[in-house]
Amino acid sequence: MHPGSLSSLERRVTPHTRTFLAAMLCVLVAALVGTPAGAQTTPPSIDNVQLTSDPETGVAYGLGEEIEATVTFSDVVHVFEDQVRGMDRGQLHLLLTIGANARQADFCGGSGSTMLRFCYRVRTGDHDGDGVSIGNLSAALVGGSIQAADSTEAARAYNALPTQPGHEVDGVVPAVPTDGVEISSEPVSGDTYGFGEPIEVTVAFNEVVSVIGEPAIIITIGEHSRSAVFRRGSGTDRLVFRYLVRADDRDADGINISAGTTADGRPLSFVDGTVTDLAGNPANRSFAGLSADQGHKVDGGMDVDPPAVVVDGVAVTSAPGNYATGDPIDVTVTFDEPVYVTGNPTLALRIGTADRTAALVDGGNGRAQLRFRYRVRAGEVDADGIAIPANALALNGATIADRAGNAA
Repeated sequence: MHPGSLSSLERRVTPHTRTFLAAMLCVLVAALVGTPAGAQTTPPSIDNVQLTSDPETGVAYGLGEEIEATVTFSDVVHVFEDQVRGMDRGQLHLLLTIGANARQADFCGGSGSTMLRFCYRVRTGDHDGDGVSIGNLSAALVGGSIQAADSTEAARAYNALPTQPGHEVDGVVPAVPTDGVEISSEPVSGDTYGFGEPIEVTVAFNEVVSVIGEPAIIITIGEHSRSAVFRRGSGTDRLVFRYLVRADDRDADGINISAGTTADGRPLSFVDGTVTDLAGNPANRSFAGLSADQGHKVDGGMDVDPPAVVVDGVAVTSAPGNYATGDPIDVTVTFDEPVYVTGNPTLALRIGTADRTAALVDGGNGRAQLRFRYRVRAGEVDADGIAIPANALALNGATIADRAGNAA
């Protein structure tokens, strides 16, 4: 270009045009050079908050179980606690809402990543039937310092997490109320139980409980301690225990139940097995006990009409669905006490319009349940579902009886 042409061009460029060109040059240089390594253009922000643990049993966390919440940021963050830039920031924690109470979940890991974890262990008395929730994080995420690599403080604002079904809390220990124990059976004749008669004790709890094994209530008959063994009630708030009177049992004053405890605090009269609520909290088995009751005397030398063993329920217990040829159909018959079987009883089923026979495959050795099984034959169809007619249990010369020999 001729030198004179450049001078002529410069004269035609206005001050406004020069300003515009300079700004464009700055943008171009910035794009070519780039942002310096490690520089933080915007503070890290919260992308998500969620509960990342699950209850050990069912949908509720039990006493001592850990609830974990995770806060996810848009960039890697580092956590500093206590003294930060000469200021006492304290410990970092996240406030969980459990029922009507705020509970402090302490920071438990994740510094140097995008995900910070907060942990809380359920205390005695914690309860939330709807599920744990978390308020707006600008108020719920408290203490400490959360920083990017360049020491930029992370933003803490984020929407509240509503109640979370499946993350309920039950830190309430099941217990027996003061009047929660009673002798719930009645003698066949008058006020005295005779030989072979069942004595039933009912224990009520303040919530639904589940039973594993064979817990027992120790009752005092005369000078003897006898075990009334668990019979039914798992899945309810009332457990029933049963004892059958022996020939040498005598008590003219009436049965009583002690309220004493062992040296380590375990109740003397409520032993063995496992009793928990639905969250897995072990029950407090202590109770007030029962004084001798004149309405429940015992004379094992007295003959009475033997009580019948009763069927409590019948249910199809194989997995639901459409059964194909060869598939097993299991039906369980539950009695009101343990039974012993000799021989081969059977159970009638109705499949479509046809009557079929299920054979005994399990039980009869001192348990309250008998399990019968039938295998589907080719060509069998039942669109409405299997039916079990009344009086479907056939002995076929077999016997079903309790420990004292009382027949079903």
